[in-house]
Amino acid sequence: MTMVIMLSLYSFSQDQRKIDSLNIELKNNIFLNDSSEICEIIYKIGREYFFVQSNEIAYSYLTNALKYADEKQSLRIYNLTGGIFWQRAEYEKSMEIYQEALAISENLNETEIRPMILNNIGMIY
Repeated sequence: MTMVIMLSLYSFSQDQRKIDSLNIELKNNIFLNDSSEICEIIYKIGREYFFVQSNEIAYSYLTNALKYADEKQSLRIYNLTGGIFWQRAEYEKSMEIYQEALAISENLNETEIRPMILNNIGMIY
């Protein structure tokens, strides 16, 4: 039992260090006016918060990342945002988000992220 607690604390510590590092990277890049890079960093921060089950914080970062996203970047953001609502058992909202991502994917003729989106839609059913 003690070993499990120690491993959990170590994992959380590693996650927090990664989040801190990404926040520093964001501060260093915020003035570069490279919206694609800013989006990527904000997305990664949101993803890390998602992984540690801090869904409210993750949602906040992902919503912010959408402000800087191009259509392709928005696919990953919507896919992860749908996962947040899926974890909350808000399946209708999750489905709306996945459907939006799927529509964008089809418009772009994108094939890399679409299978993940379709898989996530299948998980709702």
